[in-house]
Amino acid sequence: MSSLYNSLRSAENQQLTRVEVNQRALIDKILARYASENAIFRELLQNSNDADATEAVIEFTTNEQDLVEQAVYKNNGMVFREQDWSRLQKIAEGNPSPEKVGAFGVGAYTMFSICEEPVVVSGDSSCCFVWKGDALWCKTARLPEGEYHSWTTFILPSRDLYPLPVWKEFCSFLKASLTFTANLKHVRVMLNDKECLSITKTLVQEPRLIQIPKSKGTWWTTFNASNSNSEGVTTTTPKGMFSLLGPKSNTISALLTASSKSGPTSNNIPAISESVQRISVMVDNSLTFQDARYVSALAHTNIPSDMARRMQRVTKKDPPKTVKVELFFAPEGGRIFIGFRTSQSTGLSVHVSAPFIPTVEREAMDLQDAALRVYNMELLEMAGMLLRLTLEQAMYVLRDDWNAGAEARQILEQKLLKERELSREKRKLVPRDTKEKNKQDEPEGDDDGKSTKGGLVGFARFMARGVKKKIVQVVGSVEEMLDVDNDLLNPIDPRSLDTIEEQAIELMQSFCPVPSTPDPLVGTCLAQGFARCLPSVAPPVLTRTSVVPADQARLPHAGMQSFCDSDQVVRQVVYDNATEYHTIIAQCRRLNFQDLLLTLQEKVLSETELVHLLQWLVQYQQRYGIEVTAMHRLKDAISFRQESNHEFVSLSDLLFLVEKDSILSNHESMPLPETVFPVRLQQQLKHLNRLPWFQALDDDIWVSFIAEHGAMTEGKQVDHKTRLEIFQVICEMYQKKRSQKEAFGRLCANLLSQKPCLPVEGRETPERPVNLYLDSEDLKVFETLGTFDKVSSALNMTEEFLLIMGVRKCVSIDFLLTHLDTLNWSQNPRPLIEYLRKVSLTPTDLQKLKSTRYLPSKDSVGLFAPSELYLPNAHLECFSFCRRLQWETTSLSEQSDAGLFLIKLGMKLLPPLAEVLQYMTRPDLAPSLRNQCLEFLADRLAPRGHYHAEYTKFMQRQFPYKFLPCTVLDPLHESNSSLNDVLLLSPQSCYTEKECAIMGFPILQATDTQLYGNLFCCRSQPPSEDVLRQFQLIVDQCKKVPVEDRRIFALFEKQLFPYLSHHANLEPSHVRPLQAIKFIPLLNSDGKLQWYRPDQVFFTSTENIFPIVPYYSPFLASTGVQQEVSTKEIFLKMLDQPAQLLEQLGPTQYRVLLRRIASNPPFDWTLNRRRWNDVSFLLTDAEQPVLRKASDIYVMDNSFLGRLFPTINKAPHETDLEALYTQLGSLLLSQSVERRFEYAGQTQTKTSTCSLLHDRCKERSPLLLSVMTRPLVAKAAKLLQETQFQEAQHLLAVYSLEGTTKRHATTAFLSTSKSGNAVIYVTTPFDWFDVGSAVGDLILKGRCRLEDAFFLSSLLEAPLEQLRSRGFPVDRIVAIEPPKIDSINNQQESAELTGNNKLNGSTDSPVPKMSGDDTARSSESSSSTGGIEIRTEPRPTATNKTTSMTVPNNSTPPPEPDIDSTKAMESNPIKPSDHGALARIVMEMFPDADPEFVKSALGTHPSLEDVQNLTNQMSRGAYPKVGEVNNSSSTDKPKKGLRGRIGRVLGGGRRGSKTTPPVTTDIPHIVPSPVLPAFKPPQLLPHPTHQGSTLQPKPNHVHENANPVPPIHDCSNHQGLQRLLQQTVRQSNQVSPHGIESAPTTLTSSLPEGLDRGDTCDVIPGQRLQAFGTTKNGLRVFSWKDLVSSTQFLEQNQNVLDQFSIVLERLAGVYDLPLNSMAIFHDPMGQTIAFNANRSLHFNIRFYHSLHAAQPFSVACYSYWYVTIAHELAHHLVSAHNKEHGFYTESYISLYLPKLTDLLKGL
Repeated sequence: MSSLYNSLRSAENQQLTRVEVNQRALIDKILARYASENAIFRELLQNSNDADATEAVIEFTTNEQDLVEQAVYKNNGMVFREQDWSRLQKIAEGNPSPEKVGAFGVGAYTMFSICEEPVVVSGDSSCCFVWKGDALWCKTARLPEGEYHSWTTFILPSRDLYPLPVWKEFCSFLKASLTFTANLKHVRVMLNDKECLSITKTLVQEPRLIQIPKSKGTWWTTFNASNSNSEGVTTTTPKGMFSLLGPKSNTISALLTASSKSGPTSNNIPAISESVQRISVMVDNSLTFQDARYVSALAHTNIPSDMARRMQRVTKKDPPKTVKVELFFAPEGGRIFIGFRTSQSTGLSVHVSAPFIPTVEREAMDLQDAALRVYNMELLEMAGMLLRLTLEQAMYVLRDDWNAGAEARQILEQKLLKERELSREKRKLVPRDTKEKNKQDEPEGDDDGKSTKGGLVGFARFMARGVKKKIVQVVGSVEEMLDVDNDLLNPIDPRSLDTIEEQAIELMQSFCPVPSTPDPLVGTCLAQGFARCLPSVAPPVLTRTSVVPADQARLPHAGMQSFCDSDQVVRQVVYDNATEYHTIIAQCRRLNFQDLLLTLQEKVLSETELVHLLQWLVQYQQRYGIEVTAMHRLKDAISFRQESNHEFVSLSDLLFLVEKDSILSNHESMPLPETVFPVRLQQQLKHLNRLPWFQALDDDIWVSFIAEHGAMTEGKQVDHKTRLEIFQVICEMYQKKRSQKEAFGRLCANLLSQKPCLPVEGRETPERPVNLYLDSEDLKVFETLGTFDKVSSALNMTEEFLLIMGVRKCVSIDFLLTHLDTLNWSQNPRPLIEYLRKVSLTPTDLQKLKSTRYLPSKDSVGLFAPSELYLPNAHLECFSFCRRLQWETTSLSEQSDAGLFLIKLGMKLLPPLAEVLQYMTRPDLAPSLRNQCLEFLADRLAPRGHYHAEYTKFMQRQFPYKFLPCTVLDPLHESNSSLNDVLLLSPQSCYTEKECAIMGFPILQATDTQLYGNLFCCRSQPPSEDVLRQFQLIVDQCKKVPVEDRRIFALFEKQLFPYLSHHANLEPSHVRPLQAIKFIPLLNSDGKLQWYRPDQVFFTSTENIFPIVPYYSPFLASTGVQQEVSTKEIFLKMLDQPAQLLEQLGPTQYRVLLRRIASNPPFDWTLNRRRWNDVSFLLTDAEQPVLRKASDIYVMDNSFLGRLFPTINKAPHETDLEALYTQLGSLLLSQSVERRFEYAGQTQTKTSTCSLLHDRCKERSPLLLSVMTRPLVAKAAKLLQETQFQEAQHLLAVYSLEGTTKRHATTAFLSTSKSGNAVIYVTTPFDWFDVGSAVGDLILKGRCRLEDAFFLSSLLEAPLEQLRSRGFPVDRIVAIEPPKIDSINNQQESAELTGNNKLNGSTDSPVPKMSGDDTARSSESSSSTGGIEIRTEPRPTATNKTTSMTVPNNSTPPPEPDIDSTKAMESNPIKPSDHGALARIVMEMFPDADPEFVKSALGTHPSLEDVQNLTNQMSRGAYPKVGEVNNSSSTDKPKKGLRGRIGRVLGGGRRGSKTTPPVTTDIPHIVPSPVLPAFKPPQLLPHPTHQGSTLQPKPNHVHENANPVPPIHDCSNHQGLQRLLQQTVRQSNQVSPHGIESAPTTLTSSLPEGLDRGDTCDVIPGQRLQAFGTTKNGLRVFSWKDLVSSTQFLEQNQNVLDQFSIVLERLAGVYDLPLNSMAIFHDPMGQTIAFNANRSLHFNIRFYHSLHAAQPFSVACYSYWYVTIAHELAHHLVSAHNKEHGFYTESYISLYLPKLTDLLKGL
């Protein structure tokens, strides 16, 4: 590409064309970039400043509507030079000076925004801009001599009149424009020659250098940042382009006027200077002014040369050697100034001015160009460094002033706090002085006159005047907040803001950041420079005592500052006014609990400080929450000094509080434990209990404490009043208790009952409570026996509490028991019991009464303790071991007062259960006494009885007591057994049901066996394990003990087996071990008893070859006895004893057994296949049948060969038996016979026979290859085309079998020539069957079978017309020329359409093609066939499959119309004149129809539609037949035509044999099959009112001319349909034992013409089934392959599986359906209820489980599955779910409905 570029540029004869510029469009586009307001005046003011002008004037001339007609701008700067006039006349010719702002040379063209043709006058020259079209011209001229303009003037007549600017906004714009102008100082605005606005900027203070302090007391001396100067300050930008300059001399002027050539000095400390400018504004003779202070610094530039070149290319000027960065603090938000203000903000309240390189319109700096972007970003970072140094220096100056006033502030704060404490209700925040308030109303230009020592601080205070109002508002809000009663979380700070604090706030507010706009990168660069300047030092903040780095300061938090070290804490009001600065810039940390913890660990609080701290802590914890661990650490750190004794107390030692409403709070003089928080301090605190430090002082704790107090233990008289008050408090506490009274009383008694603390009546010395008495009437009875000390009446205590304390109300028990004889209570305990019951007894008294022997016994001599006696009870007389209390009466109720009291003392009510049971185990008890004991025990074993719970526990473990009387019966010697023999057994060893006695189990002997058995927890029946164990013992005993055989047989039949069936409740797992035992007794023919296993006997059997149980027993059925002999058993019996069975049954009955085995072969159950290979158990087909091995018997699949070898062992001529013999190993005769061929004589190839056969095979080879269903050899088509035919005189077939050779003449056979080519030898005449056999040997894999030879010979022999009429795709496959249709009427109809044609008469005559593409092609057969052929495009769906349904031999269903022929008629219309041709078409389709009926039905001028309607009607059988009589008893006639012959060949090859319908694929209940039936069911005509039905024939052409159908025909058709359905059921196939593996298939089935819908697309779900097992009745069961849950489902639902198999077995009997053609499967995911696979039915158990498992044998269950079976049987005939399938389903339901009704009646 470079060479091409160079060649094009150096080519000669190139034409140069100048690039034109549309100047007007260019200027308009430039002006579009200057979209800001007053852009023209901004550019003119900027040009004036660059021209060193000091003054500018703007003059507006307006009309009467105050619209500007002309604007004039003048400045007194340097007049235009020649180069200036030249740049003005050129666009984009900027000022090349690096010190000037102008760069692009387009700013002056903003004049065109308001003026069409401006004029510029300067010095002695002028320039007028003139437009000529879109080109801009300049007219320059010299002014007249003597006229000179020292002011440069821009005259701007208005293009369109515009309103005057708003003066306030225009004034603000002009003030902002003068902010950073170096030369321009004065701007005046004139309106119609009158001055209305004047702005002047004057220097008030010369620039001076601000030295950065170096004192060692500051943090400046600690800077050690890398890449910084000796002071630790970074003054160079990251890429080194800019570095701050230091002072070159001691004079400020020298710094400011330093030459740009001089580099940085040796002193690298940055030089920062400040100056003060005064801006005066005169508006309408009103003057205002303000002083503005500027911060500036010079920076040296070091721009790389490559970057400088790129910058020069864009800006057309060299980068500056030094740059000046200026700062101006602005409360309204800072902007970037590039000479004048831009729209870019800084994100801070600071204006930044520097020589940034702007965009063309100068509204922002250029951050798009790569070089300019780096330059501007570096310069921004330099400005950020200057901001950081400015902040540091200003805050350092504030620190000295702040430290100087520290003492005065401290005195003021203490004074204010004291005043507030003295007048708390009137506390107010000290208001700001009047002078401070008046400052808000002062003019903006007023100054306080203070020294500018602060420099930047004064400037910031002045420029943040709007912020000052915000400060006042914040302080005012704090004062309002302090007025509310929430001064703990918002602590009182009564001191107003100091002047220094305000200055610091104003300064910090200037550094509160917000995102810069529109480009946030600007603010980011400033922040990066700010951080780089001092990377190791946090920004400074003002605390309460000094200015410190932010990382050493702490922010106030929820009043925590009141308790922490306040030296480093920021005042709340300062923080609130500069929140963003403290959190974002300085990043100060808030006070936390660690700070508070450190302060409290080093400080001892006074009580006042403690109260203040706890008050704050309660509120803080309630609002913010504190972790429990932190609270406990804080408690451990707090200690305080008590004012009463000046002792130090750690708060961690105080644990309890006296609650405000407690009893102790009303008794201040009560002694308290040392761990209780002082009550006097607690009274000053609210909600102290909210802290997790203290618990309420519990009464129990205080009582425990006071019990050890000296007043309660020493018994001094001086403590008498204290004791009285203490007992008063304890009594109040007791009365206050409710549910805990008893426990509290016991505690007091335990602590005080043995201590001398209770006052005594009549003396001040206390006594122990247990030694005192109450004044009561009970004592008067015993006054003669002694004296008693009483409690002092001065105690105001309840009697209840004194009794609990141990004070007695009656005499002591020891005193009482000592005087029993004196009171005559020793032999009559009733008065004693009554007295003791009424008096109040202490626990000690009760214990003595329980353990002392003082009561007499009725049954023994002496005195006994209450626990040794029983209450008097008459029922206990039967138990001799019970000692009863001596009482006046025989019985004493336990519910009486005396009885309850005695029981309380420990007297027993009833004897223990164990003793009662042990007593009843005695064998010597009299029967009456035993019955009393049983009755006594039974009465108390009820659910709420006395012994019920204990007896239940006994029964849960080994029961050791044998106390129940039982009887045992011997089943073998029942007559010798005695029921009077009584045994004592435990409840687990006896039973209540008398039926189990026959098994020899013990039976409970009682008056009410059932009741007593339930009470004593006896089982009604023995466990299943015990029953079976006992049963085996009986069986063993019967085999050993000599007992009569018939008695044993009767015992098992009448007693044992019925009991086991109905009462034993046996599970299948229980009876499984019996299956290997011979326990079934049967009597043989001679009356001898023999024992059998369950698998050896059956309940019923049609063959007398197995033992039969003459009765039915459910128990035997559960052990494995089958209802009838299974095929497996018969098969095994045949293998074991074939000769004996044949001798026993005879050949006929033996063959019946073989048929049964053939219907359900049990080969999967045998494990050793060799077992039947070596056994001669199969019957031969002979007059005298013999038994032979399977390998020695031949299956006669070819009757011709059978006749050749008559002496061989042949299998019986039955289809089922032949299939069985084949499976067992018998060979087919056709496969066993060796065959070879011979020919005699000379062979010829060029004969008429060879030519005819060669042409016929070549012509019909496509048809032969397309319709064959058997596999073909490779290149079969080529073989047919190239096969040679040779004719010989004689042909012989040689057959050899078992050493015997037979020869037989034939007419054709296949051989191979010497060259290896196929040759078919023939003779004349020949048999088409032999030719077909030879062709089959040629093209088929394997030997050609009989049916193959029949089929091929039929295809070769039949005329093409006949094949076409039967549905073969002749026209599409066989290419022949059809005859003309005009010759149809000249041909005679053949007498028999399917007759045996002669060879020379079966060829088709060639006919020339007809002209015209749309003309129908037709042909006429030869006179020998008489058929009609209509050529049409074949249907796509009829190409590969042809399905036919043969009719039973005893019925004659009507022939069906050929669909292809009908389609052909539709696509190829025939002229109406061809009446004979159309009639012959109908006769071809219905050869047995009456020709006169056909002609009459078609009419005189029939159409193809008439033919279609007639054939549809005749397909229902409603037409008269040839030779038909009134009765229907005539024999069936075979079908005529090729279709009938092919049907017989495909059906089995023998005339009169049963035919097999086509095999279908898997047909689920919900999915159609891909195979369409050929048989059409009778169709129901729609109702006459149903218009538009395609099934209804036209009345004008059919019904009016047709004869009525006789009823006998309808009956015949119905009977034929029934026979068809019955035969189809019998042809159901056996279920495959290997499972099903099929993928989902999408099928398209085409329905016959005339149905309501077209093609249907159905999906056959895939099936993945594997063998699972078989049911008890022999149904195969399949599970879903590779799905464990399916197998688990079948294993867990065996009972459901058995139920479902029974239902299907009974329904199979209804349909006469072979049981082996049905199966059960489990599909856990799909929606298939059932499906038909290869004529075998499969049913999904999942739907049975969901729908009918709850009611397995209900009518609904049988009805549901009856219809399901009918649905699947209909798929035998029709695969698709169409109307034909619905017809057959209804037919099956109606046909077998009577048998279903009989089944349901028997349920």
